Amino acid sequence: MTQPTDFAREDTDDWDKYWSGVGGIGAFTDGGVSHPAITAYWQHYFRTLSASPANESLKIIDIAGGNGALIETAGQIYGDEQLAITSLDLSPAAIQQLTKRFPHVNGLVADANAIPLQDNSTDLVVSQFGIEYAGADAIDEAIRVVNPGGNIALMMHCENGVIFHESRINLTVIQRILNSHILPLAKCFFTARTELHRGSDKQRQSFQAQAEQFCVALGVLEHCMSEFGTGAAGGFVHKLYNDLANVHESFGQYVLSEVLDWLSNIEVELEAYKGRMQAMLDAALAVDEFNEITEKFRHSEFTLTVADKLYSPDNSQPLAWVVAADGQ
Repeated sequence: MTQPTDFAREDTDDWDKYWSGVGGIGAFTDGGVSHPAITAYWQHYFRTLSASPANESLKIIDIAGGNGALIETAGQIYGDEQLAITSLDLSPAAIQQLTKRFPHVNGLVADANAIPLQDNSTDLVVSQFGIEYAGADAIDEAIRVVNPGGNIALMMHCENGVIFHESRINLTVIQRILNSHILPLAKCFFTARTELHRGSDKQRQSFQAQAEQFCVALGVLEHCMSEFGTGAAGGFVHKLYNDLANVHESFGQYVLSEVLDWLSNIEVELEAYKGRMQAMLDAALAVDEFNEITEKFRHSEFTLTVADKLYSPDNSQPLAWVVAADGQ
C-alpha cells in the first residue's frame, strides 16, 4: 500500500496524463475495474440505502471518483436531483473530465489525507479503487467528514486478486515494449523511409538497417500477443501493432511530422500507463493492511456491516476488498 507522500507527489502526474487523454489516443482501458460484479455490488448498495426514509436525499463525497462510475450508479437509483455530490481527486485533469461529464457534481482538487471540508459535513463517503492510494490515514478523514448516522462504503484493490494479477501482466507487457524501443525505432524507420526518394545508396542502406531493427521490435509485440493474448494492456499491443502496419502500408497518405507526433504521444502515454499499473500494484492491500483499516472503524462511532473480499461468480480470486459502515 502506498504511503501518502507517494500518492501526492509521484502518482499524480501519471494519473493526470491518463485523465488528460494525451494526444486523444485512448489506448488503455481499466480492465477488471469495470467488471459486472463491481457494478452489481454498487447497484445493490445504493438500492439498499435508498430504501430507508432517512436516505431519501444524500450529500455524497466520492473520493478519487475516476470516470464517475459511482456517481452514475447513484444517479440511476436516486435521480440526480436527490443528490448533492462532491468528487475529490488530487488530479486536476480527473476533476475536469468528471465535471464535464457530470455538470451537477462539485469538483474538488484535494488530497484525501486532508479533505478541506468540515467535520460531520456529509451523509455518505464512497470510493471505488481510490482511497487506498492515499494511505491508511485517509480512512480517518473519511470517518471525520461523515455526520452521525451517515454511511461509508469503500472498494479497494486487493493484493493477489484478479485486478492485481491483470495489472502485473500489463506492467510486464508495457515494460517489454519499452525495452524493445519500438517507438523510437519506428520514428527512425519512417524517417528513413521518407528519405528513400533521394535514391542514394547511403539512404537505401540506412533504410535497410532501420527496417531490420524495427522488425526485431515488432517481433517483441508479436511475442507479447502470443504469450498474453491480444487483450493484454487493454488491447494496446494489438492496436499498436495494427496501427504501425497501417501506417507502413499506406505511408504515402501520411505526413511524416504527424506520424512522429503520434509516436511521441504514445511514448508519453505508455510511460504514464506504466506508472498507473505500478501504482495499482503498490496500492493493493494485503490482509494485514485491510485489517488495519477495519480496526479504524471498530475504534470509531461506526459499525461495520461489511468487511470482506468481493468475488465474481466465475472466478475463485477476489476482485476487491469491500467495507461498509453505518454511523451510530
